Amino acid sequence: MVSKKLVEVYELFEDELSKNIFEAKVKWYFQGGDDECESILYDYYKTSRIVDLERYPQNYEYVVCGAGNYGKKTIKALLHAGYKVRCILDNDPSKQGKKVEGLNVYSFTQFVVNKELNNNTIVIIDNVRLSDAFFAELFELGFPQSRIYRTKEDIVRTAFGNIYFDLNELNISNEEVFIDAGSFNGDSTIDFINFVGGKYSKIYACEPMADGFTMTQAALSTYENVETHKVALGNKCEDAVFAESFSGLMGSRLGESGDHLETVRIETIDRMLAGDMATFIKMDIEGAELDALKGAQLTLQTYKPKLAISLYHKNEDLYEIPLWIKSIVPEYKFYLRHY
Repeated sequence: MVSKKLVEVYELFEDELSKNIFEAKVKWYFQGGDDECESILYDYYKTSRIVDLERYPQNYEYVVCGAGNYGKKTIKALLHAGYKVRCILDNDPSKQGKKVEGLNVYSFTQFVVNKELNNNTIVIIDNVRLSDAFFAELFELGFPQSRIYRTKEDIVRTAFGNIYFDLNELNISNEEVFIDAGSFNGDSTIDFINFVGGKYSKIYACEPMADGFTMTQAALSTYENVETHKVALGNKCEDAVFAESFSGLMGSRLGESGDHLETVRIETIDRMLAGDMATFIKMDIEGAELDALKGAQLTLQTYKPKLAISLYHKNEDLYEIPLWIKSIVPEYKFYLRHY
């Protein structure tokens, strides 16, 4: 039954990139091993961005902590985004003095005491498990904190295209009505505003968790025609418990497994809009996407808004969500991207 659904979804996609990503993701779900989506995107996109690094001087070079697999992936991301990597730091004596990915490996001490080697560099700590230890060693050796960049997650995040808004097939007008489901801190809404050149009709930014809602309100306070809603989106209107994940606000979701619990209001898009139009809906709501889409069924059937929907929270979302959308609005065209 699942195999039949997978075939049906594969045949929905409009371009080869979508089909290649879908095949790679299905293979990874069923067989494990390496997720080939990353390699597909490196081949497809000629350039990428590492947004957090754009605040550093352009003439600086980068130094990567760790000569293992995480370090190698970080180097690949940096090079693809056009950054120069000077060397690698690793305290394993068996790696020092050798080359990894064509780069010399030094100990932390060798690097810090060599002013010529560390001049005009930013050190990347991109391994959550060892982040504190790497940072402490650099700090104790006297390396400037202002030139140490610690990622919040393993692997430097590259951006292939403009996340949620990078399809050439998206026809944008000056009268867009945008719903940001899972606004977190308002960044995606601001990305949308920039994408449409500041010309839109209305925006609804929805975030259920108190901290995220406060950040969203602060980030969007200067923009016109923006409504912020402290709600989760679903298929029925009720109160529910949401949990902030152990790693922080990002990833908060319905349930009681977390280190901070909040009672939040679940709202449906159909009721929130009360018959008004939506032209673009973005959803990244930790596995509640299908429920929230069902709560927007009337809106989808009436207005057929553009949809940017996350499919990675549950394996079955990869086929259940496209098939459900197709069942209620057969005219939809489907594309798949990986970020």
